[in-house]
Amino acid sequence: MPVKSTDRHPPLLAIILAFMIAVAGLVAMAPTAFAASVYRADYKAQFAGAYTPQYTGCILTYTDVQAGRASDGATYMSYTTASQDLCSGEWFYYLYGTAPTTAFTFSASSVHAVATVPLNDLSAISLDLTWRATGPAYKWTSSFRQSLPGDYLYKSSGRGQSRPATMTGTLSSDNGYIAASRDTYLSVSIGTP
Repeated sequence: MPVKSTDRHPPLLAIILAFMIAVAGLVAMAPTAFAASVYRADYKAQFAGAYTPQYTGCILTYTDVQAGRASDGATYMSYTTASQDLCSGEWFYYLYGTAPTTAFTFSASSVHAVATVPLNDLSAISLDLTWRATGPAYKWTSSFRQSLPGDYLYKSSGRGQSRPATMTGTLSSDNGYIAASRDTYLSVSIGTP
């Protein structure tokens, strides 16, 4: 059976004392006692690419080309070509570069990009490429969370879709893709100043 109190209200002194302790606790934990930094970013990207490897015994020769639009709206094209002896590890050549596009159009079924890409050997390659989807889109999602209580919190999530595609134009490949993604990042660090 519950115990009944004969007082309808707790003593005023107890309320005032509890309030003062709470305020003292908040003052002791003033904002200067903790510092936090927050970073949040959202990225959207639209891109197409193709990776074309060729094997001759131990020798791998490949070309990798990508074109896309970044979150800030800037468009780019990157190009890499290389040849390596996989048995000895020796590189015969490795050329790469990235440049803004002079033309870029994107849809889920077709991408067109034009750019002249300067390479690391001081040469350049002019590219006019078109990707056309050859199959259905597959969708993907990802998420990640990591935290250390009282220290930091990191969360990321993403979603997107990709379709197989052929690439034609200055270069050609049946091993291409057209993709779009959106990623979100949140990082909170907590510490003392």
